Amino acid sequence: MEADWRTTLSNQERSKYITELAQILAQISQVNGGDRGNFNLEKLKKTAEQFEKSLYASSSSKELNLDSMRKRIAAMDTAMKK
Repeated sequence: MEADWRTTLSNQERSKYITELAQILAQISQVNGGDRGNFNLEKLKKTAEQFEKSLYASSSSKELNLDSMRKRIAAMDTAMKK
């Protein structure tokens, strides 16, 4: 039986994607709300962490997890730039 893929994904890798998601959420908030005072960066980071945890738990492989995360980040980035 193969080892769980989750043991091959470092906390550093996971943190990188959480940070990217939080940054994009912050940018979207700035675009939608104006200035930095209209959103809470810690709340956005918590939202990004929750999303990443959900994806991490539901993915069947490291490749699927990373691919899904990259696609979500790219989609959010594209939507923000429209």
